[in-house]
Amino acid sequence: MTLELREKLYNDKFARLAMARNPATPAKYLKMLAEKKNIGTRIALAENFSTPSLVLFLLACDKEGEVREAVAANPNTPLRLVAKMRNDSDTFVQRAAKTSYRRRTK
Repeated sequence: MTLELREKLYNDKFARLAMARNPATPAKYLKMLAEKKNIGTRIALAENFSTPSLVLFLLACDKEGEVREAVAANPNTPLRLVAKMRNDSDTFVQRAAKTSYRRRTK
């Protein structure tokens, strides 16, 4: 990682958001972004179809329901994780997981 890219990743929230949304962002950077405090970055990661399963598993444990809801709705989230998320404490997460599960098991 170049020094310039590292600085953007850590200091520029708009660059982090763009990287989190970009399906071409390398997996190692997506994992780093999952640890950021900004909820918008974590939601964008959860919505990104290229986010690796490992990162989706991490985001499924996020304290923010909006992040977990985005994980449940991502069609690339492993089905076993979606099944588990149907019992989440947040009703919006439950609904997203149940809808995703039904669509994928028809």
